[in-house]
Amino acid sequence: EYKQSSDEFIFGYYNNTYDLERAKYVDDGSGNLVIETKKEQLEAALETKGFKAGMELKFFNIFIAKGSYQNLWGEGDVRDKSVLGEIGLNTDIVPTLSKAKGYYVQNNVDKLEWKTESTVIGGVIGFSLGEGVSVDFNYLVTFEDKDGNGEINGDEETIKNVSVSTSAMF
Repeated sequence: EYKQSSDEFIFGYYNNTYDLERAKYVDDGSGNLVIETKKEQLEAALETKGFKAGMELKFFNIFIAKGSYQNLWGEGDVRDKSVLGEIGLNTDIVPTLSKAKGYYVQNNVDKLEWKTESTVIGGVIGFSLGEGVSVDFNYLVTFEDKDGNGEINGDEETIKNVSVSTSAMF
């Protein structure tokens, strides 16, 4: 699909990495760390245009793989790239499973790199408790540039999280 935005607009502003991007430390150019909010990024966003492409593949009705890539550009050096990858198990095969998937998400970055502050890598497995109700276990890895050098280095800047939640499916 072709996309075009005006100033002060970011496609997917409220996305699956919003909580990671809503406030972060950045180097102000003189070696000092300052907090930058996603709202400030929105106010500074310039007009962009570009494309988004995606696909979904089913493997023998057992696995489902999805992927998408977005590349937007604007005046000067404005670049905005996003990538999403997901592979899941068809839960009809195992009646007690409501979800089983692994995913990789990276949103609104200038340059695609394996680890950024807007990268989420994880997996979810959900067990059905009854009609439309599931208990979900989510393992997720995120990254934070704690020293503000623009790179993700080592375990100190890798954040691992395991959560348990319930969900209702309509």
